[in-house]
Amino acid sequence: MGTGILAAVTGTASKALLGLCSLLLGFFSAAGEWFFLFPGAVYVSGRPRAWQIAAYYLILAACALSLTHKQRELQTSGRQHKKSRLSSQSISRTMANSKKRTAVSSLTISLCMILLRLPVPMQVVFLDVGQGDGIYIRTGDGMQIMIDGGSTDIKQAGTYRILPFLKSRGIAGIDYWFLSHLDQDHISGFLEIAESGYPIGEVICASGIVKDEAYAKVMDLLASHQIKVRHMEKGDLLRGKTSSFCCRIQKARQMTGMPAVWYCCMKTADSADFFPAIFPKKKNESCRKTAPP
Repeated sequence: MGTGILAAVTGTASKALLGLCSLLLGFFSAAGEWFFLFPGAVYVSGRPRAWQIAAYYLILAACALSLTHKQRELQTSGRQHKKSRLSSQSISRTMANSKKRTAVSSLTISLCMILLRLPVPMQVVFLDVGQGDGIYIRTGDGMQIMIDGGSTDIKQAGTYRILPFLKSRGIAGIDYWFLSHLDQDHISGFLEIAESGYPIGEVICASGIVKDEAYAKVMDLLASHQIKVRHMEKGDLLRGKTSSFCCRIQKARQMTGMPAVWYCCMKTADSADFFPAIFPKKKNESCRKTAPP
């Protein structure tokens, strides 16, 4: 009987303890999610370059050598002042403070070296997403642009292809994400990234985009994550500091089955010779409207 009572008491205490642990875990989880709401809570460092890694370890090695040298000096000074206890203690404190300053300054410099961001020129990267589309553009004035992002033959292309690429480049968020149309080979990865909470400033669609069931689902997802949506018409201009994206709409193609095909062209000082090389047959078209960023 005593064993049964002990088991009942132990079981009740275990349940109470587990309940308390569950409450604590819930509290810490909620606190963590609340912390992520603060600006700058997440820092995307990107992948450091080889010379940064080498400099990081060289600084740490120099710090270790300096501390070893100071330790030897402390031992030498201690032997020289054995008769004076006060002098020995004073030297010990001085050397200890010096070692702390050396360690802190070396660690600070090494971290600054490994996290150093160098200016990046204009970039256009066509991502390998299999049967799909995904283009990253960084303008000369620093705008971060994505065009589409999806795949039909690679599962979770957004999680395992697009997002790792962006974070490896130290890109903490996309300013404008253009969606040409809403087929899965163009938006499957984008949907994953939007659901993950990765910062997306604004989603850009053509005004003639097909507003079907897929469109309604995408708009609901964007609204639930408070992501802005802009619909651009032919001739609308999305302007940065020195760059601009112009919306151009062509007539429907029979193969696409879509009412409109649209794309944006970028005109910047550092891309003046880039796009003519890719689209040599395209004629310049003026943009009639200006859409402020």
